[in-house]
Amino acid sequence: MEQDVFFKTTHQNHGVQNYVVFVGGANVDITGRAMDAVQLGDSVMGKVDMCAGGVVRNIAENFGRIAQNKSYLLSCVGGDAYGDFVLHQTQNAGVDISLCAVLDNQSTATYLSVIDNNGDMISAVNDMTIMHALTPDRIAVHDDILQGADALCLDTNLEPDTLHYLCTHYAHIPIFVDAVSTVKAKRLVPVLDRIHTLKINGAESEYLTQIPPRDKTYLKKSCDILQGKGVKNVYITLGEKGTYASSSDSSETVSHSAYKGNIINATGAGDAYMAGVLYGYQNQYTLGDTV
Repeated sequence: MEQDVFFKTTHQNHGVQNYVVFVGGANVDITGRAMDAVQLGDSVMGKVDMCAGGVVRNIAENFGRIAQNKSYLLSCVGGDAYGDFVLHQTQNAGVDISLCAVLDNQSTATYLSVIDNNGDMISAVNDMTIMHALTPDRIAVHDDILQGADALCLDTNLEPDTLHYLCTHYAHIPIFVDAVSTVKAKRLVPVLDRIHTLKINGAESEYLTQIPPRDKTYLKKSCDILQGKGVKNVYITLGEKGTYASSSDSSETVSHSAYKGNIINATGAGDAYMAGVLYGYQNQYTLGDTV
């Protein structure tokens, strides 16, 4: 493996306790927001914005803004302007980025999306090629930090072998996972018994359990299946229909309606939710209070 360059300085723990390590995707989000109705195959007036993104990076930023405890992001970016931008934005949110490798020969992951005038995503292109470089060998370099974590938070932007390595080698640490998408959720099937807490949406839930999320009865069956495979806590987000959660430890289930508001951009909403789940865990909230 080539010698990695880390952002500014190599990490030092200095006896820090009560921290979470976030491992997975970090990318730049480029969003085109339409001002008028979108006609496919044609251009439309609107606004283009750029911000730091990536599921696990988004979770880390949200967590860093609300939690008093330290958090680390373990990811990789290209040696380009986008990578520098992403790392600075993450650091400014209070997240330690010293575990992130900067790879000069690769491009920072990029997520390009188009949002219609109602705030809903029409389509997106996600270039996560650089994630192939986040290998078990690169993870192992930071074993001392990982071993001391209160929890690990992963996303399925990780390659299957890296995801398997983390879930196997650190199975003694509570592992929180965001499924990201139905396409990538299949990577979780071999490691469900190692996952402490799983956050999925309705489509991902149906993919993993083959049960449609029609009502509370169906949602409970889905959670029962996943918990039967070893997952302790399941959180299912359902957009405007709210959320459903289940804990095998307390045999508790919670259903909560969605808050009403003016949706500016639905992208990243589930990532913010996952940060709240982690915050609830670290502060020993009940399932209901966490939701």
